[in-house]
Amino acid sequence: MNYTQKYFLNLIKCFYLNKECTPPEDELDMRELYNLAEMHGVQGIIFSKIKDFSSLTNSEYYHRLRMDFFSLTMGSVIIEENLKILTNLLNDNGCKHILFKGSVVKNFYPSKELRTMGDIDILVDVKNYEKIHNLLLKNNFEYDEQTSEKLTQAYDYNNTHFEVHTSLANKNSYIHSGDFLSFFSDAFDHAVNIENLTYSLEPAYHLAFLLYHLERHFERNGFGIRMLLDFPFFYDKNQVDIGLLKKYLAQINLTDFASCIFNLCNNIFDSDLPIIGEKQLDSNLSEFLLNKVLAKGTFGISGGDDDSRKILWVQLKYGYNPATTSGKIKSFLRWLFPTKQDLCDLCLCTEETPTIKMPAVYFGRIIDAIKKRTGPKGKKYKTYNHSKISNNDFLYINLLKELGIKK
Repeated sequence: MNYTQKYFLNLIKCFYLNKECTPPEDELDMRELYNLAEMHGVQGIIFSKIKDFSSLTNSEYYHRLRMDFFSLTMGSVIIEENLKILTNLLNDNGCKHILFKGSVVKNFYPSKELRTMGDIDILVDVKNYEKIHNLLLKNNFEYDEQTSEKLTQAYDYNNTHFEVHTSLANKNSYIHSGDFLSFFSDAFDHAVNIENLTYSLEPAYHLAFLLYHLERHFERNGFGIRMLLDFPFFYDKNQVDIGLLKKYLAQINLTDFASCIFNLCNNIFDSDLPIIGEKQLDSNLSEFLLNKVLAKGTFGISGGDDDSRKILWVQLKYGYNPATTSGKIKSFLRWLFPTKQDLCDLCLCTEETPTIKMPAVYFGRIIDAIKKRTGPKGKKYKTYNHSKISNNDFLYINLLKELGIKK
């Protein structure tokens, strides 16, 4: 980790601890600092800690952070107004709903405008969904069919993206054994009233969900520093029943994951998250995870594609050991003759794709493979081969095991 990355983390820690930061040394790369802040959606937080450092005011990237600070602050006000329009609409029409994730967590930050959000998540009873769908359309909410899924419908209103969920968990993990769909199916039994028909989730249940949400991001693409920062702010501002939290985490097999994540947060932010279990990452895996956090950005969307990770899932799920000859042969055959589930997990089809269309999916995959192998991205595509695995992949496998995601 270089000086700029360390200073970036120190600024985040100072923000959490509400303390002044020391001015940076000449070694600081302002361009890299800005890029890190932008990747992780914390430009406002970073600027709030460096705004009085006269040594930085001549930098172009100082002024970019300043502009982002005001832009994000104004954007937060607009999002808040649009959320109020939605909740009023639902309340006036007798539709009970639960707010969760960012729209709730931001209220635990010292300056809620500095906690950025990509969208607003809201949970509704599936029995009311058709009514709510029609209600939103009649009130100028635009349905976003492209990003909508089976259990999550997306809408846009006045430059704000809303996701209306009928289930907290969209699907179970591909490689984790926890039955998340069943566990989070009773969310309305854990609802805590805010006002009228607007609810949030009781703290221990909400915190368990945030850990599940983090685990799902980690599996798919990774997560950034902002998602980690949510945990100490959430815990500090809520009376979390630790015994109940441990019970919930045990039910969904996330005890080791939570233990490692809370320990990582305490190390980064000097926070006081509770001890959930005995599991801790060793220094090598802890550094490996932190580097991945820094490299990936807010939702793990930076840092290149993750086809090799998805291939690794197949190896892990079916018990292939890519370090052995038999494992290489088995995983290569799996790559050559994938199942429909494999193709779904590679985003080449969905579970709803009719069987009659599957030959076209297979054919399209073959053509795509030929193009990628012979085209300018051919070298990159080699990571797609099941029989290949790097040293980082071995570290990733060990990390999965230590986090309790894969036995």
